[in-house]
Amino acid sequence: MTLAVDIPSVAYWWAACALLCCIWLLREYVWRHRTVARDEQIDAIRKDLHHLQESYSQAAFQQEWLSRLVDGDSSAEELALLVARWLPHDAQPQLWVMERGEDGTAAQLTVAAGNRAMLTRVTVSPQLWDQLEINGRVQLGEHELRHQRLLRLPSELARVVPELFVLRCGEHVPVNRILCTTHIPEWTGDRAENLRLLSWATQRWVAAIPVPANVAERIEEGENRMVRIMLELRTIADMEFASPMEMLREFLRILAKATGFDRVSLYLTQQDNSRKIDRFCWAGTGLEGDALDAWYQIEDSVVADHLDVSGLVVLTHDRNTHWANIGQVESIAITPLAPGNDPVGLLCLTSRSAINLGEVDRQIINWAARYLMQTLSRTVDRVVVEEQARRDSLTKLANRHTFDHEMARQLQVSGSLDEFCSLILIDLDHFKKVNDEFGHPAGDAVLQEVAHRLEREVGKTRVTDRPLVARLGGEELGVLLPGVGYSGANRIAEALRESIRSTPVVHEGVTIPVTASLGIAICPRNGREPRELFAAADAALYAAKASGRDCVRTAPAISASGAGSDEDAH
Repeated sequence: MTLAVDIPSVAYWWAACALLCCIWLLREYVWRHRTVARDEQIDAIRKDLHHLQESYSQAAFQQEWLSRLVDGDSSAEELALLVARWLPHDAQPQLWVMERGEDGTAAQLTVAAGNRAMLTRVTVSPQLWDQLEINGRVQLGEHELRHQRLLRLPSELARVVPELFVLRCGEHVPVNRILCTTHIPEWTGDRAENLRLLSWATQRWVAAIPVPANVAERIEEGENRMVRIMLELRTIADMEFASPMEMLREFLRILAKATGFDRVSLYLTQQDNSRKIDRFCWAGTGLEGDALDAWYQIEDSVVADHLDVSGLVVLTHDRNTHWANIGQVESIAITPLAPGNDPVGLLCLTSRSAINLGEVDRQIINWAARYLMQTLSRTVDRVVVEEQARRDSLTKLANRHTFDHEMARQLQVSGSLDEFCSLILIDLDHFKKVNDEFGHPAGDAVLQEVAHRLEREVGKTRVTDRPLVARLGGEELGVLLPGVGYSGANRIAEALRESIRSTPVVHEGVTIPVTASLGIAICPRNGREPRELFAAADAALYAAKASGRDCVRTAPAISASGAGSDEDAH
């Protein structure tokens, strides 16, 4: 008896097995590929979050130390305790501040971390004090500590200290106070950057000012105040900012606060015409709408009248009747960046209240003008180039490249901080008809006026301090509102729509009515990626046009669960 084998059945069976194996292998490959991609994305997010945390730590320390300097709370104890917060406490660090004594021991000792009984026996040689006057800081390794020529430690402490960092406190010589630490504070993961920041803090140490008891002490108080403010202004150039323009604005903001003025504006002359001067940037008290325009007019008119000033000029309301009818500005101070016959720029300080400018404040303003000219001139040139690259030439709004870059950055920040972020797309209704009927110059005038209204209206909002208005192309504009959710975005969009339609644009005697359609998308309601948010806002904009134009539409949530989750308090 022979067993019959069905050859086709066996072949089909083997083919099915091979197919199943291929499917299984393909599934494993796809799954592994997705897992690796997900892990890489998670690692990138963790790195970005870690970088943000480090940047926050640095900024928090710098802000607190500068505030203490300005307020006069910059004692040796305050400095030591502030730095000690950031030490790696699991490593048993030693950190102390000692004042120079005649025999090399501490005339005054402040211990923020470590064993005070042992640290009172530390002796510093005259050679180390001399080195600190030249270098500012000295790092003593295991070899130097073992031979104990520059600094003598108790034997029980020297055995467990692998290295020691000695930094002078203050910038003046001779050096009378030092900070010693066995470990560098951990603001970031970069040891060299942490050491640089520590040196920055110790060199900006200023002794606390005693309460004045007589005229001589009051004079000394004024001089110390001037030194503190100048130090604070100088440190701005060493700090990190998102852009050079932000650094300039912070410089002007601190100058306004220090001298008691509401605003400080920096004016620069044009390269090809030194008799024409324009406002470059400003900082200080925020104003809105017509009040801001009136303030601008005052500044522009006064600056134009004082192009040839050779030094600081102080103006008061009663001596300048050409702005008396406005009733906002009481005091103005103007000083050139560089005295001479050919003006380069001016600083214009304005205040709503009368200011009796003292000698210290005059010296601070003059010094700030010279410092801007001498130290920040290259920064100003860089800002001009960067601003031109970031702006649309017609409307002076941010351009599409700037808007895309900022939206990607803000969405990444919003994701890491679990914040809302809204996008409003704006399209001027029947804009082609404006160009056809009134001409392209009229169309340009409409775009410029609408851009001005959008910036002014967005500037009124109190729901975000990081809005961005941009021209995305043609008659399409965009507004990015970080930190703003559903209700806030709708309220702002309605205000924008009303500001556009409320008043027709007048160009060369011709009245041109203007309306706009607006579409809104919100992160995370409509997605977390720029392309998702943009597509949702674009679809909402199309819906607004289909609904008859001159209206606002919001993109529906991508899921039912997220539809009502972003009814924020804004």
